[in-house]
Amino acid sequence: ECGCCFAFASATVLEYWSKKHGHPTPLSVQNIMDCTSGPFRPDVGCDGGLMEYVFEYAKDHPVALFKDYPYKEEQHECPRGQLWSHVQVHNYEVVMHDENPNVEQDFEHILHNYGPISVGIDSSSMENYSDGIFPADLCTTEIDHAVAIVGYTKDAWIIKNSWGPTWGRNGYLYLERGKNACGIAEYGAYVTSAAPVHKQLQTNWQLFEF
Repeated sequence: ECGCCFAFASATVLEYWSKKHGHPTPLSVQNIMDCTSGPFRPDVGCDGGLMEYVFEYAKDHPVALFKDYPYKEEQHECPRGQLWSHVQVHNYEVVMHDENPNVEQDFEHILHNYGPISVGIDSSSMENYSDGIFPADLCTTEIDHAVAIVGYTKDAWIIKNSWGPTWGRNGYLYLERGKNACGIAEYGAYVTSAAPVHKQLQTNWQLFEF
C-alpha cells in the first residue's frame, strides 16, 4: 500500500552497480525512501518520487543493505547516525521522450553498457497481468508507477516490478518493444558511473545539495 515504487526501481539500478563491485545485495528500499523524502526533500515517501533524486542523494550518502535497514511499508525518519555505504554514484543520466523521441531505441545500448534503467510507466491496466507480452494498446503514456528495465527479448522489454513474486511472471513484466508502450520512454534514469565505498558516510541531509 506504500507507493514508494521509485525507491524499488532505483534500488534495482544501484544493486547492479553494488554487485558489479563485489558487494552483497539487496539494498535497502526503506533507507532510500526515508532519506530522500520529507520536509525540504524532493521525494514524498509513500506518495511517490523520482529516481534521479535517489541517484543524486547516493553521490554523497550511504545506501544501506536490506538486512541492516529492512522494509517497513511506511515512511520513517532518515537516521542521523552513520551507515555503511556499499555503493556511491558518480554520474547518472535522465532521459525523456519529450527531449528525444527516439530514446527507446537507445535502451538496448544503455542496458549493455550501464545496466538496468529505472523508468515510469502507466500501470493502471496491469493488475491482472500474468504472462506473455503486454501490448501497447492496453495502456496509455500517462505514467503512474516506477519500475526497472533489466533485459529484453526481440519483442519485449523485461521489467522488474515491485508487486511481489506472485504478480506477473514471477514478479516480472514483458512489455511490447518499439511503441513507447505504457509510456516506458517518457521518463527514465540510470547510473553511468558508480564505485564501491570503503568507509562510512554521514546520512545528514544537509550534505545533499540540488
